[in-house]
Amino acid sequence: MAWVPIVSYYLRYNATDKQPVVGIYYREGGEADGKLVAQHFPLPPQDALFIADMLRNEGPVYYEPSSGALASGKEDVGEGEEEA
Repeated sequence: MAWVPIVSYYLRYNATDKQPVVGIYYREGGEADGKLVAQHFPLPPQDALFIADMLRNEGPVYYEPSSGALASGKEDVGEGEEEA
C-alpha cells in the first residue's frame, strides 16, 4: 500500500497501566472521499513523545499502513528556523 496523509490524531494516556497511546486517522487509499480509518499505537513513553512531537510540529505527516511507518513530508533544511 502507498503512503497516505494523516488527517488528524489523538494522544491518550491510560493512567491505570501507565500506557501512552497515539492514534491517527487517515483516508483509505489516501483519497479525499475515502473511508476514514483509525489506527492506534500503544507505545513506550519515549516513543510516544517523539511521535507526538512529529504530529504536532511537522506537516504533512504520512502513514504507510502495511508497514506501520510514519514519516514527515519533505522539508528544506532549517525550514521555520529563525536566524539569530
